[in-house]
Order: sequence, then C-alpha cells, then structure tokens
Amino acid sequence: MKVRLSVAARDDYRKIATYLDEHCPAVTDRILDTLKFNLDRLQDHPMAGNKVGRYRKIQVVGTPYVMYYLLTTSELLVVRIFHEKQKR
Repeated sequence: MKVRLSVAARDDYRKIATYLDEHCPAVTDRILDTLKFNLDRLQDHPMAGNKVGRYRKIQVVGTPYVMYYLLTTSELLVVRIFHEKQKR
C-alpha cells in the first residue's frame, strides 16, 4: 500500500527534525530513522495502528512520537506526527 504524508505531517516531520537538531543533536538521526522505518513498516502492515475515531494511531516505538493516519482503498495517508505529550 502506498504511504503518503499530508502537508501537515510533512511540516510536523520538519519541525521534529529542526527541534532535535537544536536541542538533542545526538539522537536526531536515530529518531528520524525510526520514524522513516515505521512509515515503511506501515506499507506492509496498514492495520498496525489502533482505531481512534476515523483515524488510526500508532506509537513510534523507541520514540515519544505518535502518527495518526487514514486508510483508503488506495493509500495510507499520514495526517499528523505528534510528540506524545503535545496537545492535539
């Protein structure tokens, strides 16, 4: 299944990368690689996330981030990527 990031999710990803580079550069690559790995994993396991309303939510293991996504018949759309303590 094709995985696509919404404009908001791409912006979230950039903000995460910028924040990590500025505040904890030692973990930036590991966390970004883990986010990418989980995006790739969703291609093969689109039902991995828990149902939350009309979205699915998956904890990015080993990080404090969660991804919200929508499933359609043709694609998986990552809507947002949040820090678990971030207000939504």
